[in-house]
Amino acid sequence: MVLASVFRPLIDLFGSVLVFMHSVIGGSWGWSIIALTVVVRALLLPLAFKQMHSMHKLQRVAPRVRAVQDRYKGDKRRQQQEILRVYRENEINPFASFFPLVAQIPVFIGLYYTLRTRLREDICPGVQAAFRHAYAAQHHIALHQAAGQTVACHGLRGRAGCSSTI
Repeated sequence: MVLASVFRPLIDLFGSVLVFMHSVIGGSWGWSIIALTVVVRALLLPLAFKQMHSMHKLQRVAPRVRAVQDRYKGDKRRQQQEILRVYRENEINPFASFFPLVAQIPVFIGLYYTLRTRLREDICPGVQAAFRHAYAAQHHIALHQAAGQTVACHGLRGRAGCSSTI
């Protein structure tokens, strides 16, 4: 859970937005989750467009890059210099399609942990109770001992993965 603590500010922000959307939309938590996902994707659209634009630029010069690679097969250093020259001539940053993707990763990790936490604690307490009952029945333990368990092990009793929590 170290990763979750690193992304705690994002998790808290998304959690607050999710609860706010649920209070505004009302009804099912599913609609709030969909609304939060749409809002997050809308906020990330500029990064996605920048990434796609950069990828299209790279695709346009790909034939020239391949020609340079074929011409300088034996001389890797010269090959790299010529490829960089092609990129400079066309005002292309080869990492420009990579950085927007990397910038989106923390957001999606934060969104994942938010939904994981909210689903377990707030949204689906009835489902959690059902899992707890199934786990307690399968492992022949008291209900209070199954409090931290959220997934039944499906015949894994006595194995290392059996008592894992989600």
